Amino acid sequence: MEKNVSKTIYWLMFFCKRSLFPLFYYLTLRSFHNMLLMSFMLFSIFLILFLSTVLYAQFSIRLRINQETQSEQLLRQGGIQLEEYLLSMRRISDALYYNVVKERMWILMN
Repeated sequence: MEKNVSKTIYWLMFFCKRSLFPLFYYLTLRSFHNMLLMSFMLFSIFLILFLSTVLYAQFSIRLRINQETQSEQLLRQGGIQLEEYLLSMRRISDALYYNVVKERMWILMN
């Protein structure tokens, strides 16, 4: 039973024009108006596809550039903060060293 149904479906698909694709039967290029509409439709589809690929490429390039600049800014900011931390630690170390030297000099002077 299923084989007969599948054979009928295949026969309708490939051999009968009106069954599966009725648009191909009714929308043939019989008049100038239909030909114009079909050409405009194809042109607009190709134009939309072309513009979408170009815009996708541009946006992906801009996205990559923005990611690189943000990464560079983040690394630069981290480097600046690390330098400030090391500078403050050096100041603390110098202050402690100065206090130790000052106390030793005070002890040696007295």
